Amino acid sequence: CFIGCGHPRLTPTDSKPMAMSLPGTGPHRFWGFSPSYDVRDAMSPAEGAQRMAALLVCPGDVRHVLHTLAAARAGEGPEVDLAFHVYEEAPECLARHLLLLSIALDFELPRRERAEVFLEVWANTMVRERTAAYVATRAQELRRLLSREEGPLADLVDLSSLKMKDRDALEDVMRTWLEGVPFESEKLRDERLRAFYKDRYDHRRNVLDWDYSMGLAETAPVVHRVHFRDWRLTGVAFELRDASYEAPNRSLASQAAGRQRGASVLKRGFWGDIVNSPYGALGAECDDDRFFQKRSDQYVKTACDVAYYNVVGWFHRLETGRAFQVKQEDFE
Repeated sequence: CFIGCGHPRLTPTDSKPMAMSLPGTGPHRFWGFSPSYDVRDAMSPAEGAQRMAALLVCPGDVRHVLHTLAAARAGEGPEVDLAFHVYEEAPECLARHLLLLSIALDFELPRRERAEVFLEVWANTMVRERTAAYVATRAQELRRLLSREEGPLADLVDLSSLKMKDRDALEDVMRTWLEGVPFESEKLRDERLRAFYKDRYDHRRNVLDWDYSMGLAETAPVVHRVHFRDWRLTGVAFELRDASYEAPNRSLASQAAGRQRGASVLKRGFWGDIVNSPYGALGAECDDDRFFQKRSDQYVKTACDVAYYNVVGWFHRLETGRAFQVKQEDFE
């Protein structure tokens, strides 16, 4: 497998980023709108081709890469060398690609614990203290990858398309993931919520209930109303252990351009999505129909269960080359 990361200087046709035209999404995409898929399904390689390459433009995360690699490792689809070329506009988003990939491939962590950490870092505004410490450790290793091309990802990731200033930008981002670096994620996210809801802020529970009933309940009914509400209110999507989520997820910090007192400035804050939950990317679809069974007109599993199953399934395939199966008693 080869993964090339790039940050070329593209000239947009509109000075306003597309995501900013969607209220509440923010200028930076830390997760995608669509479920993960095997990118090989969208390709038509020539007969006898030994290599397939895919260009992923602003995918937001590594879900397509992991889905495809896991399927290939399990012998699903054609046996070819795979190459992914990833483009992200913001260095914070590209840095998170490397972080999430490094977590997924950290085989020293038990598989299920690794899946929990992955989901935490991927989607939660607040994480456990031990997770924040783990991210800081990963940041140090990724900085070695940038400066000396050493570390666990050195044989998998090619950063040659990056200019030195882009590498420096990535390293600057990773420095902000270290413990002790200030990032008031709850306060900064609340500022975004107040700006989004405006006069409706005190009635935001009613607004998000309407959003769920009139939109998400039809397109992804496995997403539970309570989970959607809690994420919209707090930014915490996955609470997979009975633990305290008190440390900021520093990987969700980013800088966005704006104006202050008439001058153009870059402001560090929480500039991710506050409207569209991460459940659509990992928690709305999976390859096991049992997750979508109903009893008394209620789903027996939730989007959190589906997301956890998808991530554990990827990790299981990557390690063993076999499909992951959930026992029937887990659905009873």
